[in-house]
Amino acid sequence: MILLGGYLIDIRIKGLKWADIDGDFIRIQRFIDNKNRVINSIKGNTADGIRSMPLTPATKAILSRIRKLQPDNQEFIFYRGDSPLATVTFNRRLKKCCEDLGIEYRSSHKLRFSTASIMYKNGMEDTALQKLLGHTTLSMTQHYLCNITSNEETASKMAAILG
Repeated sequence: MILLGGYLIDIRIKGLKWADIDGDFIRIQRFIDNKNRVINSIKGNTADGIRSMPLTPATKAILSRIRKLQPDNQEFIFYRGDSPLATVTFNRRLKKCCEDLGIEYRSSHKLRFSTASIMYKNGMEDTALQKLLGHTTLSMTQHYLCNITSNEETASKMAAILG
């Protein structure tokens, strides 16, 4: 499974086309609804949802491998038959990967939360995450930033601050 740099998860990944890639960036501008219809807008219909996102070198390498496995005329990056990949198919595959790895299953949407939290904890500004996630408000982004600090780390920080 590819998470495109870790931040593009759930329905947004299904609407990606090869034509959306422009060098080191990919344009997010459509989604696939739960009836597998292409919607040339973004969930929430806000200007903040339509955006260009950077592609990491690792993501570009994965996309290159995916491209080599597809027919030349394939429009969508993620597809099944002649249609974009359905969410249920995407999450079933994710569940099987988790089972094969012996780890707890997390839906694609939960992975979006986790990835945002990990990126934030490792120094990414919440305002940068807001743009990457396509949120209209910072409070929407902060909702994603769950506490991923262990109890031991919290206790250590408290001791250092409070004595």
